[in-house]
Amino acid sequence: MIHRSLYLTSGVVVAVTFGSWWYLKTPVPVAPTINEMAQHAMESSSDPMLELQDTLRDNPNDGLAWLELGKFYLFSGELESALTCFDYSRRLLPDNADAWAGGATALYYINKQRITAEVQQALDQSLSIDSDNESALTLLASDAFVNFEYDKAISYWEQIIESDRLGVDRERLISLIHQAESLKH
Repeated sequence: MIHRSLYLTSGVVVAVTFGSWWYLKTPVPVAPTINEMAQHAMESSSDPMLELQDTLRDNPNDGLAWLELGKFYLFSGELESALTCFDYSRRLLPDNADAWAGGATALYYINKQRITAEVQQALDQSLSIDSDNESALTLLASDAFVNFEYDKAISYWEQIIESDRLGVDRERLISLIHQAESLKH
């Protein structure tokens, strides 16, 4: 009886250890900090941040320039500067879902990757303007994933795929869905 108990216990330990190893070796999806177009612009331009800053010196009421500058700051990890830019963009373009989603993303990282009331409010505003906003849905999916809410994450990723928007990396999203499905069991 003791042998059987030890065998069963060691089997459980091996299973838990293997499961932990498998989970830890699997990359965790991360909310994107910049959309594909801004990243491409950043790679192809000589110094896009300087160009945007020059644009804003000439026209400080250019909400789209503030939005793009916010994305660049977000991409470079300058979260406070990104949030400032997104705030200007939201004031100038209150109906721009990306400005609200960008602000939510900056706040999310400033708040140590937690969806606070302020982050949720910005996400809600973004999704009320555009219910399929990729940035907002990706942030929600990534947060759900890291909090072991796999069904919720899958639902957000599926919504992005079903939006039929150009530029959506469906292959990556399908891979993330399969990853979440495998972790559910």
